[in-house]
Amino acid sequence: MYVAMMLAVEHSIPSASGILREILPLYGLEQLDLNCRLIKHGSNDTFLLYNDATKFIFRIYRHQWRTEHDVRNEIEYILHLHAKGLKVALPLPTLCGERLLHLQFPEGTRQAVMFSYASGLPLKGDEFADFGATCAKLHLASADFSSAHSRFPLDAEHLLVEPLHYIRPFLTERPDDWQWLQRIAQEFRDRLASPEHAGLEWGMCHGDLHPGNMHSDGGELVFFDFDCGGPSWRAYDLAVYLSILANDGGDEKSIQPWRTFITGYQTVKPLRDIDLKAIPLFVVVRQIWLMGYHTHGSRTWGSDWLHDDYFDEHISFLKRWIEEHELLG
Repeated sequence: MYVAMMLAVEHSIPSASGILREILPLYGLEQLDLNCRLIKHGSNDTFLLYNDATKFIFRIYRHQWRTEHDVRNEIEYILHLHAKGLKVALPLPTLCGERLLHLQFPEGTRQAVMFSYASGLPLKGDEFADFGATCAKLHLASADFSSAHSRFPLDAEHLLVEPLHYIRPFLTERPDDWQWLQRIAQEFRDRLASPEHAGLEWGMCHGDLHPGNMHSDGGELVFFDFDCGGPSWRAYDLAVYLSILANDGGDEKSIQPWRTFITGYQTVKPLRDIDLKAIPLFVVVRQIWLMGYHTHGSRTWGSDWLHDDYFDEHISFLKRWIEEHELLG
């Protein structure tokens, strides 16, 4: 016998036609004859709205991925940076002046924001010093940011404790690796809580600071995608880019863009020794967070790619990096 039933939904994706029909009028954009295309299905669903003359980005946050306060804080932070003179993809208001939408989906309420498009092109090899200098300007501009809307901090709990919860089910048949990863996460939590690291610079951070989240527009760099940002150690923000390069070979040639980047950063904002020396430690922290991000996201992305080769690669990298940088003394 055939039985029709309604199942719970983990994650649904709206149609492009639905966005054009229901969302564009809220912004007065329905007369622009825009096309709509899903360009990214990750932590959030990101749509490109475009015609021959203009572009916009419409982001729908995953259900329960962020709270309303988190997103309102993100919006206010981007507007703060814009007011300070940095180029950013701006959250745009509706005709009623609201920059945050609440949309109903089968899985529940999801927030959504319309952004201006970050014009320009991906960074070229000769722009990494400018990349570093612009990131320093972002950190300087963030110093006096405040908001009535609290946002989760990128602290040891978020970066080292929560990821283990999502990683653990994938290591049930690798008990030695699981025990090692637990021990390393605890060791680095203790290190970050120690007096040795009590003076690390803390402030609002982008959280995903790498060239993939910037465009070069006529010699100026444009930031976008602040979704993973929040209050954190500035050394962590800088370690994000280094962790990508180190994972992509890790030899001198691979790391050279990082050296250019950090030199450019320090032409604008010199780093204290304590912060500079902590960056390799935060490469490990970032990698553990990244494994948690991947395993958590597998609920909607699928998990076939999180196989033994994935964990071999990531755990081997961690062990090699820790040994090369003598991070366990």
